[in-house]
Amino acid sequence: MRPGRWLCCLLLAACLPTAGCDCGENGEGAPAAGDRGTRHEGEPGGARGEPPQEPSAAPVGRWRATAEEGAPAGREQHATVLLGDRLVVWGGFTLEGQFQTYLNDGAALDAAANAWIPLPRELAPSARMASAATAAGDQLFLWGGRDGMNPAGDGAVLEEGRWRSTAQAPRASASGATACWTGTEVIVWGGVGPGGAPSNAGGRYDPRSDSWTSTADLNAPTARSEHTAVWTGERMIVWGGIGAQGSLGTGAAYDPMTDHWTPLPTDGAPAPRADHTAVWTGTEMVLWGGRDAGAVHGDGALYHPGERAFHPVPTADAPVGRSGHSAVWTGEQMIIWGGGDGRGVLASGGVYDAVAERWVPTSEEGAPSARRDHGAGWTGSAMVVWGGVGDEPTEHPTIGGLFTL
Repeated sequence: MRPGRWLCCLLLAACLPTAGCDCGENGEGAPAAGDRGTRHEGEPGGARGEPPQEPSAAPVGRWRATAEEGAPAGREQHATVLLGDRLVVWGGFTLEGQFQTYLNDGAALDAAANAWIPLPRELAPSARMASAATAAGDQLFLWGGRDGMNPAGDGAVLEEGRWRSTAQAPRASASGATACWTGTEVIVWGGVGPGGAPSNAGGRYDPRSDSWTSTADLNAPTARSEHTAVWTGERMIVWGGIGAQGSLGTGAAYDPMTDHWTPLPTDGAPAPRADHTAVWTGTEMVLWGGRDAGAVHGDGALYHPGERAFHPVPTADAPVGRSGHSAVWTGEQMIIWGGGDGRGVLASGGVYDAVAERWVPTSEEGAPSARRDHGAGWTGSAMVVWGGVGDEPTEHPTIGGLFTL
């Protein structure tokens, strides 16, 4: 697989779990988004299959801490978007005792200077978690989310240091949706609707005209949240997530030019899962990790749209299975970090070389504290990790990490 340009959709947690993109809104029997920081930690069980073997390759990379001065308050289920070499953090929630505090502030980390720049508060959207978010050119686009059980059915764009509200979407879900930038439009899809059930509705937002167009229903994937979505340059590919009956192992590709969905094949596809990650390499989508019915996955798959075929990601030396982790694409490699393995949260990761088709572990020396449901982005020279929740539900670190290979 040849390297390509990173064009990954950042989900915030659509319902964040989160992802985000990230969602009780995930359907019958699914955990509520506000429980994501602790829903696996301390539970019995762990990765599927045998315990992982010690990696045969030496750890790679170098960590240094993100600046503490000027950092936002710790949080999870926040929006995380990379704009140039700045990681933008907004919204989410913190937990004090048994009470959640929802946030409508944020900051941008200048990775080159390792310095935080506060985001404006004037005209900012209302406090919320689990918004769909993406970079729309040089703008930050936010849609939906929720404040407790109260859905936020609106959106906003941050452009040149000023917030402005978007037009109301006709059908886009309140929280748990994914957002992809096509170069001219943002596609928002899936998540959890105002009634608390998974949705398969979506919409395309044009920032130039401040207008929405609904996505087609015909052949659309089953309603879901905690899924992933990537933009290929021509189509948005949606896969996995949680539906009304549990985890899903299906997906579809959406062409905004024709407003048409094409279901993905199921032969060779990974086992059903949610809370996994997906990156676009320029030629293939790489799926990895996730969870299903309390157990976590330590495997993944490559999907090539031209071949319409899935191929397994090698598991030799792969990181321990996990969910709630982050994944970034560097142009040649996918970096997995953090998450939870069913027994606790992790401060480890792995680098998957798409050309050599092999894994090597990330260095743990100087790594950020263990966490899940954090945000991450690739600046072109470093992976930036920030936010999330640690082993305790009230543990929201304000220091992250800058990782270079």
